[in-house]
Amino acid sequence: MAKFLLLLLCALLVLVDPEMIMAAPSVAAGPASTEAAVGMPEPRPRYKRYRGNSRRKRGPIASIKRWGARRKTRRHIKALHRSTPRKGVIKVDRPIRNK
Repeated sequence: MAKFLLLLLCALLVLVDPEMIMAAPSVAAGPASTEAAVGMPEPRPRYKRYRGNSRRKRGPIASIKRWGARRKTRRHIKALHRSTPRKGVIKVDRPIRNK
């Protein structure tokens, strides 16, 4: 459908008279309007406003994500079972039995 519309547009452009398109501007516009147009700056095009880095970035593959979570959990468990004593715990020697 798009190709068909493109062909129709090209055929229409072929039929257009080039002299009509290249015709000089009418005198009614006059030099006053051209002077005003020269003095006025052209408006800048409006692009999308910058919204920070809010675009979603592609994350890691699910298997890699699970692997990372598993490593993190293992590290956490290992940290809980370290041989260093907890703070506030007083260790004493074994009691000596008298014979």
